[in-house]
Amino acid sequence: MDLMLRASGSMVVDPAAWPTGCDRALASAQQLRDYAAAEPVNQRAVFITIFEATAPGHPLAPVVRDIIAALHQMFAGFLVDGIADGSVRPDLDPSVETTRIQAQILGIAYDYAAGLGARSFPERIAEQVERMRGRLVPGADDGEAQLDRQR
Repeated sequence: MDLMLRASGSMVVDPAAWPTGCDRALASAQQLRDYAAAEPVNQRAVFITIFEATAPGHPLAPVVRDIIAALHQMFAGFLVDGIADGSVRPDLDPSVETTRIQAQILGIAYDYAAGLGARSFPERIAEQVERMRGRLVPGADDGEAQLDRQR
């Protein structure tokens, strides 16, 4: 449990340290990458615990749900801040975008925990941060952003 709280705490950023909402959102993912690089065994154990805790009746399920919900709220808040300060595209729904990013990161985490893929978790998260930047930043275009605007 302590390990899971430390790992999730690695994603908490000090808003005063980052000038924009987009910077805070990206820093959160970068800090996850940094924690995984520094503590790869612990990070893998946390992911395995998260995935095991999704089983019906698992005693950690409420804790895992609360942690994921708190991280979702924090990240969505960064996106709201970014929309307000102009660093995040105003056409994005912060809650939907946060769910999308969490799903992508959990997918990468599953591959990592299961030993799938040739690249390390930190490498894949670094790529994810760049995809996030391309999707979130006004004027940047990752291809998906253009499709969103056409819908």
